[in-house]
Amino acid sequence: MNGPKEEFRQEVIEYILSKYPEWRVTPKDDFAISVEVSGKPGSINLHNIYHQVKLGHQPKQVLIQHFISEFVGVIGNSDKTLDSFGSAKNTISLVVRPPDLYKEDLADSYDKQLAFSLPVLPDLALYWVIDNANSWRYVPNSEFSRWNIHSGEATWWAYENTCKAEACMNTGKIGEIGLLISTNRKSGTISHLLYDPRNLQGLIQRARPDWPEQPYWICVPVPGLIVITKKGHDETIKEISLVAHGHYGKALSNRIYTFFEDNFTGEVMHQPNQKESTVVDLNGRIPGAVLPD
Repeated sequence: MNGPKEEFRQEVIEYILSKYPEWRVTPKDDFAISVEVSGKPGSINLHNIYHQVKLGHQPKQVLIQHFISEFVGVIGNSDKTLDSFGSAKNTISLVVRPPDLYKEDLADSYDKQLAFSLPVLPDLALYWVIDNANSWRYVPNSEFSRWNIHSGEATWWAYENTCKAEACMNTGKIGEIGLLISTNRKSGTISHLLYDPRNLQGLIQRARPDWPEQPYWICVPVPGLIVITKKGHDETIKEISLVAHGHYGKALSNRIYTFFEDNFTGEVMHQPNQKESTVVDLNGRIPGAVLPD
């Protein structure tokens, strides 16, 4: 017997085929749907929309219609490239994703491979994207080669544009022990806080002037959220991260890092047989950047 999630997935598939019978739609592992539109493949993760349906703030059919209409816009823009950097410089941004995103892309031809990957932590890297308001489009080598600029200039513009997103960010206290930094924009990003951790330190000091200088414990469970606590509160971080993973539908990171004096310094490790957590230095554990030729 199918469970409620499988029934919901089938309902979404039936809606898509009723609206777009020419699409090829099949179920995919991890509560998702594979879609092919005019030869262009896509994937729809259903965790977030299912969570919204369960909340009951809007009728299910309305949420499904809106969700699929947004996907139509995303896949329609997926192959629209910008021929000059003048067209891109105000919309290029940085987003945080796993380093494996670049490795998966290596199966494609060189032109289709992503042009930029900057690992900032062992399991997190920054990428160039074009901001399409409600979605991101990654920048491939073929697009960057037409811009005829240095990668440093593209990264500077991406960083500056990402810094502007701080106007859409919120901070919230976790009692006396922690702080949440999140973005209230649908496709928002907190990447500038990782690109230059001095931004993160400044935000912590402004939001928690009562905290003394000390190593903080930090996790980035999903792309638009940073969880920060005082040392020793890993259980609090894990609880908040679990809720964030359920809401977002997919985990970005489960790791907890130490942060001290404007920089990430170590990773918090907890072995099952140990009462106390240990901190492993990050030196030599962060991969090198991938820059376009």
